[in-house]
Amino acid sequence: GGSRGRLSEGLAHERLAGFFSETRRQQVVVLLLDEVDCLVTQAQSVLYRLFDWLSLPGARLVMMAIANTMDLPERLLPRVASRLGVRRVNFMPYDRAQLRSILLEHLRAGEAAGAFCDDALTLCAARVAGSSGDARKALQVCRRAVEVRLQAADRRQDVQMLDEGGDAEPLEDGKAPISVQEVAAAESDLLRVNPAARAIAGLGLKARRLLLAIVLELRQRP
Repeated sequence: GGSRGRLSEGLAHERLAGFFSETRRQQVVVLLLDEVDCLVTQAQSVLYRLFDWLSLPGARLVMMAIANTMDLPERLLPRVASRLGVRRVNFMPYDRAQLRSILLEHLRAGEAAGAFCDDALTLCAARVAGSSGDARKALQVCRRAVEVRLQAADRRQDVQMLDEGGDAEPLEDGKAPISVQEVAAAESDLLRVNPAARAIAGLGLKARRLLLAIVLELRQRP
């Protein structure tokens, strides 16, 4: 109970370093680091300790680091990069067909394959593919579309109760699939709450033209 069994950061690192220094160990350890961008601090001490294990004689360690940015190796300090043997694998953004397939798989897994009409899923996949190709963004849009539907149903239910002066039966139109209009509304809602989008909207015309020119230049690079 309590803190029994917990190790301090220093002691945990010491024991792990001892584990990876054990030359008699035969098993290979595969360490997967997702969202490794979060560890790129000013000192990068955590990354240094992690990658330093790779240089130990008996490490038998394979490290796979997944980052959201393409330039992670270039952002590492020299003392960290020197510990890292980089084999870079770039994952291209999802296209429209792939995003639609991902959305359908999630809906089927949740036994909700009919929750969205076909045109709504196609619209969501197409717009996300045209901007970022990020599957998480597509899932966020769909989640927000469901929230829009539920909020609208709640408002109509409240109005019906006021009109009838008492309890009302649940509305049945909430069973219809999510429509194209609801997906479009959900996308607009997410755009309004995006801090970057709000900041850009507040810029002057010249500043927005400069940002647009930068984006177009970056998209033309191989």
